[in-house]
Amino acid sequence: MKEIIKTNLLFAFILFTMNGYSQNSTPLVIPLKTAVDKDGITNNVLMGMIDDLNISYDRTLQFTGIPNSIKDKVIMQIDFQPAQHYFEYYVANPDYSLEGLMSAIRYYKADTLQLSRKPIKHVVYLVSGVDHSGNKVLIVDANNNHDFSDDKLMVYDSAFLRKGNQASRTLLPNITVNFQYASQKQVYDRTCNLQVSPVSNMITSDTVFEKFKVQVITNEIKQGAFVVGKSNYSCDVFTRNKPGVIFDSVSAVVDIIEKNEKGIEIGKARHIIGDTVSINNNRYLLSGVSVFGDSLKFSYVGSGTATYGIDTGMVAYNIEAVDFDGNEFNLQKCRGKFVLIDFWGSWCTPCIRSIPDLVAIANKYKGDIQLVSVAVDVLGNMPALKKIINDQQMNWIHVFQSRNDLDKKTIVNKYQVVFYPTQILIDPDGKIICREVGAGKGGYMNSVLRAAIAKRNKAAM
Repeated sequence: MKEIIKTNLLFAFILFTMNGYSQNSTPLVIPLKTAVDKDGITNNVLMGMIDDLNISYDRTLQFTGIPNSIKDKVIMQIDFQPAQHYFEYYVANPDYSLEGLMSAIRYYKADTLQLSRKPIKHVVYLVSGVDHSGNKVLIVDANNNHDFSDDKLMVYDSAFLRKGNQASRTLLPNITVNFQYASQKQVYDRTCNLQVSPVSNMITSDTVFEKFKVQVITNEIKQGAFVVGKSNYSCDVFTRNKPGVIFDSVSAVVDIIEKNEKGIEIGKARHIIGDTVSINNNRYLLSGVSVFGDSLKFSYVGSGTATYGIDTGMVAYNIEAVDFDGNEFNLQKCRGKFVLIDFWGSWCTPCIRSIPDLVAIANKYKGDIQLVSVAVDVLGNMPALKKIINDQQMNWIHVFQSRNDLDKKTIVNKYQVVFYPTQILIDPDGKIICREVGAGKGGYMNSVLRAAIAKRNKAAM
């Protein structure tokens, strides 16, 4: 295989005109094309280190072509369809329990009817090592032939490693890898543009993984464009929790950008599948994206501008749940008050660190705000959760969400919560006015809330 040369992908928007459809119930399908992720919005792909404790790789594989110049090394895998391996393992090993298979299938939100009973190349392998000079060395088996001699050797010295993750990304080569994906009882040959960074912010207690860890980034997104009336729109489509070339209704994220007649951006909103979006004073349901991101589908649901979603400026999805005290909670019944939703867990150290900020907000704005903490945890940790709530004087509504519940309709999936803590501030009209991730954001959240309350009070005078 020839050495991969960094290239720029040229992308021309496919213009899709939606004129005449504003009162039509026919689904609207927007063609999408692949483009380079210049803004770095895509997520890392799933990966892991091969070891003898993990069944999720083929132990019969033989790798060749690894240079002798690499002193210490491990082989890692980039798995584009993890559920496929568990299914292959189950087919080949009758002793593997059906319960174990179904647990993996549920975790990866897969369907056995979509998978292949025959082994496919859904995994791409890479070598991460250190040479005799102490440089970090990476090789990706881009053509998926398990021979590293025909792949590019990437060497990074200590000066490069000190640049940090974001700074180093612009210097990384683009690598096009080949893999296979099973869908609709067929096997498809696919490619993906990747960047592999020797710098990773991942925190691990595994000393071997810490030494050889890398960050693998899908360096591509899907883009399309359409016109409604005199308004021009473009869209970027990517995924949050899985390789950025495979899409489903849970992981897909859609940025819709409105532009003026000169092509200048005048508005942008982030959505997930199932959101109601406002386009030219009409409401459309963002109803689906094809598995390989070739098309995006909208369905007309009526006139008006109210949009439901997960980002600032959108109406928050309703939450109906039973709290820790057995009382029914309904988010819509909190209209007229500010609501701060906090997603946390007893296992999450940054979440625990952020609790004093929440207590301060609850005390300062008592009467103006309702706090709701959604504990994303396991039932076995319920005593620990209740102890933290009591010790920290978290005197507000608490809702439990099982970490093992992967249904799309759960609160976590509905709000696309990936990192913890995540805090969402909602105004008295039910609109999201702030969404923050991570600890130490209490000061900013407090300032947003203070300004919003002042604005409301001024309008009421």
